[in-house]
Amino acid sequence: MEQIALLPSSPAPWTKQVLTSCRGTSKHDNANSAERVRFAYCSTVAVWVWEAVCGRRDKSNKDSLQEGEVAAGEASEVPPPVPPKPGFESENQPENETEVDQKLVPHPPTTLPSSPTKTLSATMHKIGGVTTQRGGALRKFWGMVAGTSTDDDTPSAFPSRISEIRLLRVLTIPKRDEGAEVVCGVCWNPLDIDTLAVSFWDGALRIYDLVTGSVRETYDTKQGLKWMGWDAGRVWGCGEGKWYKETTPSGVDEFTLDMDVRGVERNPVKPDLLAVTDSKHLYIVALTSRKPAKFRIPLSEYKGSKMTVVRWDPKSGIYLLVGFDDGRIVLVDTDQKSIVMNFAATNGGVGNIEWMPTVPGGFLTTDTVTGVVRVWNVARSTSETIYRLLPSAIHCLTPISVANESLFLMAFGDGSVGIYDVGRGEWVYLRQGGHTETIFGCAFGGTGGTLLATGSFDGTLKIWDTGSGSVSVSQSPARRGSLSSISTSQTGIQSLSPRPIEESYPNHTHYGPTHLPISLLDSYPPTDTGRVINHRMHTVDGCIYSVAFSPCGSRVAMGTGIGMVVVWDVEKSRVLGRWRVGECPVYCVKWGNGIAAAKGDGVCTIIHPDTGESISSFTHPSGNFGCDFDPFHACLATSCMDGKVRIWSLANTNISTSSPPTTPTTPTATTSTTPTSASPLVLTGHTARTFTVLYSPTLPHILASASDDTDVRIWHTKHAQCMTVLKGHRDKVRGLAWCTELPAVLVSGGWDSVIRIWDIRTSQTLHIVTHHQADVYGLSTHPSRPFLFASSSRDNTLRLWSMEELVRDVIWSVLKWIHEGGDREALNKILLVDKENALEKTTGFKLCGEGSTKLVEHLCGDIPPVEKWASVFEFFSPTTGTKELWSLLRTLHSPTPHTHPTPYSTNTILHHSDTLHSAELRAHQLELSTRASPHGLARLLTSYKKQRLEQAATEYLLLGKFKKYCEAMMVVGRWERAMAVAPCVGMGYWREVCMRYAEVLRAKGDQDVVTYLLAAGCIDELIPHLLHTHNTPTAALVAKVYEDGGYTHLPSASSASPPTSPTTHSHSNLTHSHPNLSKSHSNLPPLPDHIQDRNFKQSKDEILKQSENEESWVQRVAKVSVKRYMAHHQPDLAAASYIAVDDPKAAIDLLILHNHHTTAYALSSLYAFHPQITRILQKIQ
Repeated sequence: MEQIALLPSSPAPWTKQVLTSCRGTSKHDNANSAERVRFAYCSTVAVWVWEAVCGRRDKSNKDSLQEGEVAAGEASEVPPPVPPKPGFESENQPENETEVDQKLVPHPPTTLPSSPTKTLSATMHKIGGVTTQRGGALRKFWGMVAGTSTDDDTPSAFPSRISEIRLLRVLTIPKRDEGAEVVCGVCWNPLDIDTLAVSFWDGALRIYDLVTGSVRETYDTKQGLKWMGWDAGRVWGCGEGKWYKETTPSGVDEFTLDMDVRGVERNPVKPDLLAVTDSKHLYIVALTSRKPAKFRIPLSEYKGSKMTVVRWDPKSGIYLLVGFDDGRIVLVDTDQKSIVMNFAATNGGVGNIEWMPTVPGGFLTTDTVTGVVRVWNVARSTSETIYRLLPSAIHCLTPISVANESLFLMAFGDGSVGIYDVGRGEWVYLRQGGHTETIFGCAFGGTGGTLLATGSFDGTLKIWDTGSGSVSVSQSPARRGSLSSISTSQTGIQSLSPRPIEESYPNHTHYGPTHLPISLLDSYPPTDTGRVINHRMHTVDGCIYSVAFSPCGSRVAMGTGIGMVVVWDVEKSRVLGRWRVGECPVYCVKWGNGIAAAKGDGVCTIIHPDTGESISSFTHPSGNFGCDFDPFHACLATSCMDGKVRIWSLANTNISTSSPPTTPTTPTATTSTTPTSASPLVLTGHTARTFTVLYSPTLPHILASASDDTDVRIWHTKHAQCMTVLKGHRDKVRGLAWCTELPAVLVSGGWDSVIRIWDIRTSQTLHIVTHHQADVYGLSTHPSRPFLFASSSRDNTLRLWSMEELVRDVIWSVLKWIHEGGDREALNKILLVDKENALEKTTGFKLCGEGSTKLVEHLCGDIPPVEKWASVFEFFSPTTGTKELWSLLRTLHSPTPHTHPTPYSTNTILHHSDTLHSAELRAHQLELSTRASPHGLARLLTSYKKQRLEQAATEYLLLGKFKKYCEAMMVVGRWERAMAVAPCVGMGYWREVCMRYAEVLRAKGDQDVVTYLLAAGCIDELIPHLLHTHNTPTAALVAKVYEDGGYTHLPSASSASPPTSPTTHSHSNLTHSHPNLSKSHSNLPPLPDHIQDRNFKQSKDEILKQSENEESWVQRVAKVSVKRYMAHHQPDLAAASYIAVDDPKAAIDLLILHNHHTTAYALSSLYAFHPQITRILQKIQ
């Protein structure tokens, strides 16, 4: 078994202390190691520790990864954003306040303000509603697109010198009592980057060593610490109650505060002082005795408002910021016990306050409703800048110390986690939209089964794309808008307190790299998730216990905790129906001709999927928890609290997709050997509650049931008997999933946090998966990729697994059949098995599903060899590397004329002959989509069109079409960049750009028009302009200098050189077309030797191949790409990189080296490399 994708859990909504960060070097690093920044957040049952490596790598190694490259496992790029939803950005602002809406404003500033009172530049990269096109329907979701350029030499993706972000550890503890493993808070030792303190709900405080993987110390604090920190060598904290805790060498000191604590902050300068609030009053507490002295700060004018947050000034230890739920903020002098400043109230309550370490007097606040960040300074009462980041409110934020950058780690209510650079106004890192609580259900669906729906206790439905994503290692984490799967490794993720594995677990799966990126497409509700109020989760429709796709794949049904069935239109992103089917929770929904809903009141109701009217209902003696439609017969299986499984006949219930019956039938449960609508067939055997029932998708009459008695039973419903009992789980069993091609293979998951792969013929466990840290609830098998299944858990993670190893022998047999050119009879013999014999123990693992039958027909058809190889790998191997590799090979080996890829192809790796055409077409379509306004009228373009046009301009620049780049930049108002590139077209064109910009400035009345008219040599226009603006002295000065010949070196219409080719330009032309240009370059460092003597008008072949003894740049880039893909354990993509530059032998050698023998064998046969075929066969024997 191999884990091929992992979607991490999101920060927990139950506690405030969910984020922590630390900066430094590990004690095991050498002296030259780069400085590291680590940050961690706690989910419900785990702590996720991440590492951001700072500093540039050694640039002397040309093949080394450079700063700004992709973080491990980050996957797909986000489509461009659409204009924001109306109504989100409306808010009254104080005078002189600069609002920075990330959905509206382009390029970021490059520096922080030089003084505390200077307003931050009102610029920001875009974040907002994003659309993707799937099947002709428009889908909106929240994503992020970051810019790619700054005004200095630091890549914009990592303005803080962060070069890589990767998952370091996942900290968990073994499950004991209910709730004992729930994480309450986390904080870092500020003096040791390898030491982390974690508080658990049962009162255990553990000090972890991240290097050795051990628990250094354990303290009993008797309750979870909701607020905690690490100062002066001690961990301190406070839960909700009257006790303040502090660790000592001998144990834990306790101090009674005699109040209901709702917020606490320790003084960073005077550790014996605490600022404590009970939401109504503010107290300063001195820890001088077991019963500390405290005095109250009078805030009588704020009576009626609740305090939400308090923060000490980290420099003085005297001043204290206090935020209120009505949006007011005050600065308190704790020595004088008085208010120093009242800040202007905001429309939303204050959720968080943090001081800015790099800006004296600067601090941030966040709103409690939306993801708004406000930048303040104590020198003024109004906020300086507003950043609108995401629709969801910021749950928690903390500063990250990196050089002189103002970086803040943020956790949002919708599960997003990001690092935001307040100074530059851009994201450094962003992961969006994961679930914040238990994921109960998951189900594959959509066109081709590429979509995955998940439902959670946080009240959200999320739709994930598992089929159209692609992997690119050339992009930075800041370019990731949707949450995506990450890379894992055996050493990169482990439990520091691992669950003991008994010897009865013979076959364990292993962590694998991320081979299948997953991206978030949609969410319901679209912009928010459940809110925790008074320790209870409040959601729109209650928690979502179950999800199910319609047979056509365009709709998803949800069963909720308040008795609702909700139907969501996947293609149009809207609710089609919300129907209440009872007062008790709906634990399971299944889609057949109607929607079956199993409810806690013991009634299973089938409703019409269009109207929600009840078609039929089936009554049980107690709670009904599971149901499933028989795919071969008109029957419905249900589970019950009494431990019995019931089979109901639907033959006489008038279930139809047209119109529901006017009077629903209500059959009762009575024992019978033949099921009817009124008398079900009752299957007995379980000794405790049955929860999940699931019919086999390939064999009729075969039903599996999971129970609280820890057993899984396989039933033959026609004979009304139990075929076998699968024993092995240590706790209640919840999830079930059949393999759609191997009838004897069943997957189960339970409260023991274990997934088991069963062979029901022998009742033996084939594999055991122990990676989840809590109860496994959801399991689903991919409908068209039969050896891929998904799992979801109370640890809030979503994982994808490959069962390809089960059919490795079958794959080899099929590959040899293609190589040898076998016939249909031979293929049927090695691949398929009749359904009648599918459960025979002597048949081995063979296939009998619909997909394998179609595969045989396809392979035996009149198709080219490359199509046969590709079909086999795409059927058996569900990885992105497989898709990319064979898509490229199809292009190269298709017998039809070669066609260039589409501009928005999901493939990351293109053949080198296609790259130029693809970029040109993409730039052209981006430009057409903007419907550009006349030059200089940038205000007429929407922010969305501006960004599209800037993307097109970037493509033109990289293609060497400098004039098109300049024209696009002028349209969007980026005149400085247009003038910087205009000399590449010619000095005449540069002069034209200056004159056009001068006209724009003149229309605005901007005095900078003088600069550009003078630089362009337009003296005849400059002097009249000065006179017209009553600037007579300056006009006189210019006229005198002009008459004395002081402007002889300026360009003019007659002296300027004519425009040259927009694609190739000589370096000498650029320096000699203007007399002063060469002088201005006299102090610059000399060009490298391999560039200085080059003729820039050489042909393409001469540019790509510098000499016969030197590799071309295309080949060198391919080698670097190979190294990067291999660093992420993706040999299929590395092999595709070699094939893209026509080096298949290197691709095959790499695959053989890394034991990807099946792919290497297919490539060797395709390219007729017989020595490699012999070598592979020898290695596998």
